[in-house]
Amino acid sequence: MMNGNANPYLGSQVIAALFGYILGLQTSLVSFRAGRAFAEFVHAKRNPDHDSYGNEIRWRYYHYHLSWIIPMILLIISGTLIAVYVAGDMHWDIHYYRQLWIACILAPLGTLLRWKLSAWNGKFSFPLGTFLSNVMASIVSAAITALVNVESNDVGTANWEMPTMQAISLGFTGCLSTVSTFAKECVDIGERNPPYSKKQFLYSHGTLFTCCIAGFMVYSVISRFCI
Repeated sequence: MMNGNANPYLGSQVIAALFGYILGLQTSLVSFRAGRAFAEFVHAKRNPDHDSYGNEIRWRYYHYHLSWIIPMILLIISGTLIAVYVAGDMHWDIHYYRQLWIACILAPLGTLLRWKLSAWNGKFSFPLGTFLSNVMASIVSAAITALVNVESNDVGTANWEMPTMQAISLGFTGCLSTVSTFAKECVDIGERNPPYSKKQFLYSHGTLFTCCIAGFMVYSVISRFCI
């Protein structure tokens, strides 16, 4: 939208794009606060005496079982989905399924990289690991989006190159970036520095500004000079 080639009839939509950034930020923050308040309400209703000995024993019982049941369920679901996507790709030659199963394979790589970067969150005055994860994901995603637009007219790239690039954006950068952790950190920073938190404002809007400018520069260079 900011570059101007998303819709040739509308041209560059800088104001609308920036408004989308702000609207998305506020929606994520409000959603996090609403979810946390609802969770506290449900917890208070279901566990009015959560410090009692009996509730502690039941929690331990469920905890021990969930420690292996949940990973097993997730493994079965993930394996089934990947198998369905591969079957759809091989049997019906649907490139969308090819994009999905490649994205499923690449997704753990983005998750592991973000986990490694999260180790830097406690070493500085702001969550540097989350900041770097979002900036890196924005750059890679913008570059891939520009490359997909440039290569979309080349029929020869439709079989593997296009689905693979889209899978990198969907799987790798989708798991490398984070909105949930970003929203939680913004709320935590604001609540640690009431009533007005300059740190929260700088972190939230600084992240959006950096990601926007970095992604815009990469996208513009590729889309305008690599045609």
